[in-house]
This record gives sequence, C-alpha cells and structure tokens, in this order.
Amino acid sequence: MKNEFSEKKLKLHLGCGSVYLTNYLNIDSPSNNRACLAYRRPDLVDQWQTTKDKYYEKQGPLNLSITTVNEFPVDSLLDITNMSFLPNSVDEILIVQTFEHFARSQVDQALKSWYMMLKPGGFVDIYVPNITKMIDLFITADTKEKRQNVSRLIFGTRKTELFYHHFGYNPQELTKLLAFYGFKNIQTNDSTMHDYPSFEIKGWK
Repeated sequence: MKNEFSEKKLKLHLGCGSVYLTNYLNIDSPSNNRACLAYRRPDLVDQWQTTKDKYYEKQGPLNLSITTVNEFPVDSLLDITNMSFLPNSVDEILIVQTFEHFARSQVDQALKSWYMMLKPGGFVDIYVPNITKMIDLFITADTKEKRQNVSRLIFGTRKTELFYHHFGYNPQELTKLLAFYGFKNIQTNDSTMHDYPSFEIKGWK
C-alpha cells in the first residue's frame, strides 16, 4: 500500500515513529536505526499505516519497561528541527509526543523554520505531555511502581538516546513560546489520545 499524500496539501508528520499516516509525509530522524524507507518496505507500510483519527490503532498497549523498538516505515529521514522545505509551502505540521525530546537550541531552530515553511493560514499541531499534571501524578503516586512509571513519562523511556525528554511543557508556557515565534490564534485542549496527561496545541501562521 502506498501513501497517497495530496499534492495540493503538503502535510508533514514529524517524529512519526511507527505511526505511518495516510495523506501525510511521514518523517523521522536519520539517527533512528529502526526507520526504513517506505518504498523499500511495503510490508511495513501495510503493518503500520493508519489515519490521524485512529492514530494509535496499530500500536500495542503502552509498556514503559519495554526497551526494544520495532522497525517502521518513513517517507523521509531528516533532521526535523532543520528541514529545507521552501518558505510558504507547507499546509500542516503535526508532531505527536516528540517536541519534548528537543533540546532548547533545537526548539528555537524548529519553531523558526516551521513558521517559515508554513503557508499563510497553515498551522502547527503539537501534542506533548502536560508536565504540571505529571508532577501532580508523581506526588500522589502511592507505590514505587507508579512513581517509576510517572518518572519515565516525565524524563522519557530512554530506550535509546532519542527517547530522552529535555523539557516539560504546560499549555500556558507553550502558548507563550509559540506566540514568541509569530504563531497566532493559538488554541489548546486536553488530549484524549493518550492514557497519561497530555495536551494539544495549535498555532496558525
């Protein structure tokens, strides 16, 4: 099965991992040695392809103690914080549970370049853990196992060097950050996509 993403609307799915979305250009890091180019591995496309409204349909239950990472398909391998798409060429940038993995210098670079690439009226759509609610969960955890699980959600599972969390965000702070880089009409809401506290934030150019 091929990913027939629209030529009229260029939608980027960044840090895609094993979620291969139809109608998106799925991009992950060249450092991820489990990523395989989709055109070479149609079997992996069939295994992992899904749609945005069924984002985790092909994924198993979240298990924070598992350290293995499955092979998965991507359309392109790029540094997602510094891509070379033309200015005003991209309609949507979707990034799910990956933004918190960026160091601060990468955050600055990413938001500048993403804003430049977006068309007027285009938007960035970011899902991240809610650090404020995560800390509350850690404080109220009543067993060592629960505290360890919340710690992994706060700091990353550390399966590989790509799975470290460098920053924590809440809606108020990330709203200020997007606004600083020029995004307008910023909207946030609690995400129901995950079993742990997280939120979605959208900002328009």
